[in-house]
Parts: sequence; structure tokens; C-alpha cells
Amino acid sequence: MLILLIFLLLNIFYYFFFKKSIKNNKSSLFSFYFKISRFTSLIIILCLLFSSIQTTKTIKCHTCLTQCKLIENGNLDPIKCDCGGNDNETCIAENCFVKIELFREEMVGIVQKGCVNGLPIRTDGCSYSGQTESIHCYCQGELCNERIKLNNYLPSKLPTIECCECGGGEQQDQCPNTDILSVEKTSSSGVCSRVCRGNYCLVDFGGNEQGCGQGVPRLQNFLRISDYLNQLQGQLVCAYYQASTETIVNGCVCTEPSGNCNQRNRTWNHQMEKVLGRRTDDLNYCYSLHARSDDEPINENIYKKSETCEGHFCFVSLSTREMAIEPEISNDGSSTSLNSFVGVSKQRFELLGGC
Repeated sequence: MLILLIFLLLNIFYYFFFKKSIKNNKSSLFSFYFKISRFTSLIIILCLLFSSIQTTKTIKCHTCLTQCKLIENGNLDPIKCDCGGNDNETCIAENCFVKIELFREEMVGIVQKGCVNGLPIRTDGCSYSGQTESIHCYCQGELCNERIKLNNYLPSKLPTIECCECGGGEQQDQCPNTDILSVEKTSSSGVCSRVCRGNYCLVDFGGNEQGCGQGVPRLQNFLRISDYLNQLQGQLVCAYYQASTETIVNGCVCTEPSGNCNQRNRTWNHQMEKVLGRRTDDLNYCYSLHARSDDEPINENIYKKSETCEGHFCFVSLSTREMAIEPEISNDGSSTSLNSFVGVSKQRFELLGGC
């Protein structure tokens, strides 16, 4: 592209430098060359315009799925439990991914690889996705979603903080507004001092629960927050979104190093001021629905039965498959053992639309 740009600049220089000579001698060979050059310059300009539009680089990724038995302590052997390497098992996208799900109770692990588009900036590497049983890896580079290039799928080490772990169930106790104590006890006033340690704290206003999360919050991918770890590490992030009246997420995540950042009163005030109370005169009507199907794809007729909601943004999310485990079946069609399972990828359509 640099060569094309240089050639274009030379043609512009020749035009202005020899403009008078061309007018006086239209039949000359140089005049013919100039016409050809002018035509070539037009092509170069079109190429430059096209290249400026095509700014997103696409790469080739492994696409495959495998399952295996977990080793001691419920961990995955990244060497024995891996897939890829077949030239026919590739796809093209902006980023590559590896998704690992660990079913430790059944001692089964599933590894899935493929392509993904539209990720926030700087999401490369591996991290837990909310819990230690789920690992998500993303990368940019030709066939980068393989074991060696992703450090055996080891999750990145992130700062650990102490969080309040209260609420929910029948207890409905709340975190204290002072520093958390190390011991686990609940006072008669309903204030508890149970704690947990994770990479971020969370609070769910709908379920009145507080707790810990491992890795990077899923909220940053949903909200398309670029460079989350550098931009928002140590801060409080809240959101509210719904897809039908039955599927509502109303809560916050925080990573303040002092700990106990998920106090209910403090986070609720932030939610009301910065999220629910922001730009109330600038809301959009959106479809609000949550549909599932195991048999066939969900078509557009589902929107005719949809409810509506108001929000700053509308969103839609469609998934077509899910990872699951099933009893292992022998060649004769019988179950091999009550305690033997295999991992599978099952067809399951799920559509979320809301605000």
C-alpha cells in the first residue's frame, strides 16, 4: 500500500510540473503516458479508499471440540485434552477463542475452539469466566488458539480482594458498612461478616446477594468495555438489563483493593444515580423477550409476541449450542456406568432481546 501511495504522489508531481508541456504538445508520447498515469492514479485512489474502509483484519482460527476425563484434583490435562491441527477444521474471523468447561463432579472436561467477532479491545489471553469451572481464552493471530500459544490455557493471575458474602436464601442478612471481620458470624440485627476472596466482588439487587467472582466479569464483554483491566480495575461498575420480565439482571461488580466494596447501600445508591437515573428523558423502546428451542431455529415471528421495555440501548443475543454432559453409552446402546459421563455439544437455540 505504501508503494501505491508513493506512485500516486509521483503522478501528482508530474502533473503540476509538466502541465504546460502537456498542453503545448498533446500528441507527444509523454501526453499519452500522462493519460495512462492519470487513469492509474484514479485506480490507486479507489484502492486507498477501499483499504481505509476495510480496517478490520481477519485471521484463520482452529475450530473443533473435544472432551476428556479430568485428572487428579479435577484439573484438565492440556496436552491430552486438546484438538486442532487439521487444515479442514478452520474458520475466519477477527479473533480466535478457546472455551473450557470443567464438570468436576462428573470428572469431565470439554474444550471448544472457534472464531469470534466484535470483541472489546484488549481481551487477549485466558481468564476465568466468573468461576473456576469456566475458562475463556481470546487471541489475535493466525491459528493462535492453540495450547502452546496460550500458555497451556492457564488463566491470567489477577489481583485478589476480599468481598462481603451475605444475603440470599432465607437469611436475607446484609454486609456491614464497616470493615469486614475475619470470623463468620451473624448478629441479631441481620448484619453478617461472612467473607470470600476473588478477583472481583458482586452484588445482585434482585436476589439480594453479595459474593465473589473469579477472573474477568462477564459484564465487561456484554457492555463491550474495551481494556477493562486498565480502564476500570479498582472501580465500581453497575448495570441493569432485562430480556422479558422473567430475565432481569440488576447489579454491580467492583474491584476496589480495600475490600468490602459490594456493600448493598453504597452500590444501590450508585445504581440509582449513575444507571437508572441517568438520561431518563433519552430512553429507547426495545423488544423484550427470552425464547428457547431445542428443535429448530427461532424465527422472527417470536417478536410478534414480545413485550417492550425502555432503556439507553437495545440489545439482542443469539446462541445456537451449549456444552453439556450425558451418561456414557457403550457400543450396544447401554449405559456403561452410573458414574461415567461424556461431554457433548448440543443444539440449543436461545434468543435474548431487551434493553
